[in-house]
Amino acid sequence: MFNWTNTTYPIFVDTWSDECYNNTVKLLEEQKQVCLFLKIQKSETEHNEMNAPYYSQKVVGEIISSLGKLEYVEGHQYIIIETPNIENFYNA
Repeated sequence: MFNWTNTTYPIFVDTWSDECYNNTVKLLEEQKQVCLFLKIQKSETEHNEMNAPYYSQKVVGEIISSLGKLEYVEGHQYIIIETPNIENFYNA
C-alpha cells in the first residue's frame, strides 16, 4: 500500500508521453514511490482531444495500463492526483 509518510517524488504530467513513462519507471525503480500530478487544462485548439469531457480519465487509464504491465499498481507504488489548470506550483 502507498505509504503517505515515505518520501515521495513528484512528476507533473500534461499528457502521458514516452518521456513521462520513462521518467516514472526510473523514479519507481530508484525511489520506490511516486506521485503523478495530472494537470487538467483546456487546449487553445478548439477541437483538440484535451478538450474532450473525459480526457483526464483516458490519460489516467493510459497511466494505469502502461505501468501495470510492469506490475506497478496505482495506490501502492504510485498515486495519481488530478489537478485543475494551475499555471505555476508554489511551495508554501
